Amino acid sequence: MSAPTLAAGSSDEPSNRTSTAAPGVRPAEAPPPGAQGDEDVPVERPTGKSGVATPLAQPFDAAASPLASDPDDSCSSVLERDPDRRFGKLATVLGSGASKIVYQGVDLESGRFVAWHEVSLAHLPAAERERVCKEGEMLKTLSHPNLVDCLTSFTDVARDKVVFVMPKATNDVAAFLRTYAQDMLAVRFLRRWVRQILEGLAHLHAQSPPIIHRDIKPENLLYNSSEGIIRIADFGIAISSSAATPSSLSAHGDRTDIQGTPNYMPPEAFDGTVDPSMDIYALGMTVVNMATGALPFNECGNVGQIYNKLMQNRMPAAYKLIRHRSVRDFVKACVRIQQPGPDGTISFDPDVCF
Repeated sequence: MSAPTLAAGSSDEPSNRTSTAAPGVRPAEAPPPGAQGDEDVPVERPTGKSGVATPLAQPFDAAASPLASDPDDSCSSVLERDPDRRFGKLATVLGSGASKIVYQGVDLESGRFVAWHEVSLAHLPAAERERVCKEGEMLKTLSHPNLVDCLTSFTDVARDKVVFVMPKATNDVAAFLRTYAQDMLAVRFLRRWVRQILEGLAHLHAQSPPIIHRDIKPENLLYNSSEGIIRIADFGIAISSSAATPSSLSAHGDRTDIQGTPNYMPPEAFDGTVDPSMDIYALGMTVVNMATGALPFNECGNVGQIYNKLMQNRMPAAYKLIRHRSVRDFVKACVRIQQPGPDGTISFDPDVCF
């Protein structure tokens, strides 16, 4: 009968080997009799009021965690919520116009900052408010590679406003141009940008009724430099061609109810005309800015002077700074674009200039 085999590492395993230390190395000494290893050292555990030791690892109580509390109760800096309570409005103002204010917002699920656009309905006739509210819902369904997604939108009846929540801009074309010289904008590079903007606008104008952005400019074009993709952003004053009101000038030549940026607006927009051609005109002025780094009509002292120059069919001074003839021809084509057809769309082929 064979002897039983002992498990490796057992304290009962006999050892016939003699421990020899390497030259110059002192062999380890055995612990004195009665000494205990670390595994035998007793650990004092905290005791509760009853004197019974409590476990070292306490179970996680999700209900008692502050992370489980309602954000309304724990985040006093959030001023308002969307109906789904995912997005919150903060007090920081990112920008404003006559009919809108853009606040910093926050996505309470991801922690990312967003842009909270509030558009006042007070300037619109009662019959047009429903149309604008419907367009807000339509923006949520738009999906295009050259359009920034609308995260959500809703109508605040009590405050007479429509709210659009968009991703917050991190790098727009205006910032890109301030960082890098316009000399690097070769015609081929500029052409790629313009084609992407036109594709995004074509998707907006193809809706029924057409959605007019009304504020195309470098600040509202987001640029992903790693992908080379342009996306149209800031739909805060986007509106259909039927929901428009005339603008007015003060005695000093200043706009009193501006809907857009005067340096990028066609003359008919001052009279309340809204159609897809105004976005194409604004694109032409945007190309002037991208090709020269100069603001269109920057030579004018106020909005009234811009309007007078437009009524005289005069181009901005920066137009003469464009070095490439093909780019100048494209700007002319944008300015002289024909009026939309019966279906509200326009035909514009960038290949005539590029």
